[in-house]
Amino acid sequence: TKDYGATIAGIPPDTDGVSAQVVGVDRLRFYEAWFNFGMDKKMKIVGGYWLQEDMLPQVDDRAVGLVANSLHYAAGIDTPENKAFVDAYTKAYKRLPSWFGESAYTAGLWTKTAIDKINGNVEDKDAFLKAMRSVELKAPRGPLKLDAYDNPVQNVYISKIEKRKDPVLGDVLIPVPIKTYEAV
Repeated sequence: TKDYGATIAGIPPDTDGVSAQVVGVDRLRFYEAWFNFGMDKKMKIVGGYWLQEDMLPQVDDRAVGLVANSLHYAAGIDTPENKAFVDAYTKAYKRLPSWFGESAYTAGLWTKTAIDKINGNVEDKDAFLKAMRSVELKAPRGPLKLDAYDNPVQNVYISKIEKRKDPVLGDVLIPVPIKTYEAV
């Protein structure tokens, strides 16, 4: 929607909190309307996805302290694997990686690991599928493997926005995990 005024005005005043589930440019529209209507002074807002790294350069410091998301990746994960990934990504692309970038990277890493397990013989489909199903990674997002039904088993992070100094980007807003649900 182009105007979230009616949506925000329709939130009952006795609401304990709001969970924002908006995507694309609507995230920016909702963010601005939230503050323009003074909702930040009335109730808490959290998001399952809304304050992603791809959006954060377009918002201001009012985002600091907000619960940004509940996802399997946040650029602020404090592991050697993620630090190396974030450093390489920001150096190459002059922006923080979001879960889109990390997911593409991890999919490639997953596939390469499986191919290496079968010495590159991808023509052997059965061996390749078996290798794909047996991969276990220490990805930027954390440990990752498949269950018996080929579903990913991975951590899920509840992240809050912090302002940090990045050696390439300078001051940045970044989602940093405040709670980790392991092996979801």
